[in-house]
Amino acid sequence: MRAALTTFASKYPLRPDNPLSSSPSVDKLREVLGRAPGAAGGKDVEYWTDGLSGEITYYWSDRYTEQLFQALVDVIM
Repeated sequence: MRAALTTFASKYPLRPDNPLSSSPSVDKLREVLGRAPGAAGGKDVEYWTDGLSGEITYYWSDRYTEQLFQALVDVIM
């Protein structure tokens, strides 16, 4: 496992030193990410409980996920 991590980490590109410049699409993405819901709750957090283990899995609502994906598409396009 350590060897795989070392190999992968050495090939993964470094993050840029400077953040993306401000633009309408980048600013919108930052706004959407800034209000990302946490596991503490809220209308944009949903969860599923495994019936056997009792483990709880939290995930973002479809509404928030669609907003995030649209903001990402706008930056990429």
